[in-house]
Amino acid sequence: MPKLIAAALVLFSTWAGAEGFPSKPLRLVVPAAAGGTVDILARAISAPLSEGLGQPVLVENRPGAGTNIGMEAVVRSDADGHTILVGGVPVATNRVMYPKLPFDPASDLAPVTLLVTSGNVLVVHPSLPVHSVKELIAYAKERPGQLNFGSPATGSTPHLAGELFNHLAGVKLVHVPYKGAAPALNDLIGGRLQLSFDNIPPALPHIRSGRLRALAVTSAQRQPDLPELPTIAEAGLPGFEVSAWFGLLVPAATPAESVKRLESETAKVLAIPAVHERLTQLGFHVDGRGATAYRAYIRAEAERWTPVIRSLGIKAD
Repeated sequence: MPKLIAAALVLFSTWAGAEGFPSKPLRLVVPAAAGGTVDILARAISAPLSEGLGQPVLVENRPGAGTNIGMEAVVRSDADGHTILVGGVPVATNRVMYPKLPFDPASDLAPVTLLVTSGNVLVVHPSLPVHSVKELIAYAKERPGQLNFGSPATGSTPHLAGELFNHLAGVKLVHVPYKGAAPALNDLIGGRLQLSFDNIPPALPHIRSGRLRALAVTSAQRQPDLPELPTIAEAGLPGFEVSAWFGLLVPAATPAESVKRLESETAKVLAIPAVHERLTQLGFHVDGRGATAYRAYIRAEAERWTPVIRSLGIKAD
């Protein structure tokens, strides 16, 4: 009998906690530096999410270690729904990239909502004398190991895109990882890097201003925000395809009712016309699939990228 009473008390406590959720400000953890793709997205949804939840949603940047610092901060936090990760492809791939990782993002985090997807764009510094993918390949083949491409983190889609480009084009571009998209982009604009396979949202204004030259997009189809650009596959590398995605996740033991509340409120935010328009203008494609579909999506991404990472020998720097 005492065991039954204890179990009932635990169940009641969990239910009561979920019913009162949220009971304090929430942390929206961005595992990258301010100003990059994930940060832009987090700040675009934080205010309307605060209104729906009735509590402040505070963006917290935790960059470093290929997004592992931010991910681990969420994994180790109280599983009460008040700490949320804005995660991307590394959730599906970092267990392979970092075999000694003390946690497993795919199993230690519970999906809430897949927020957006985004194509990447191959951009070069204007000083580089290339205007097409074929010209870049020819230029790089004559200069193996002399051209540097930046990424927001080891294992990010800009990194994976660069390594896949190396493999399919038979060139040797050198990867330079950063603690977020913004510092990598700053070094590219400043000429300290020669190129990048950047997410579209942070690169778009610099393409439009002429500070960067766009050659192609990495996705399977052309992008509506850059319709004049061919895909890399169209431009000479058949089979090349890389796209980014970002969504919300919480610690795996978070009560189901709290996850449902977050999922519901996030869906409402993404349906707000002004938010949808803002994200579209930034170069995102609003997705909005919920926890169950998002979990399946992460599993599919892991199955897709794991053999690629292993066959190309991509390892954490």
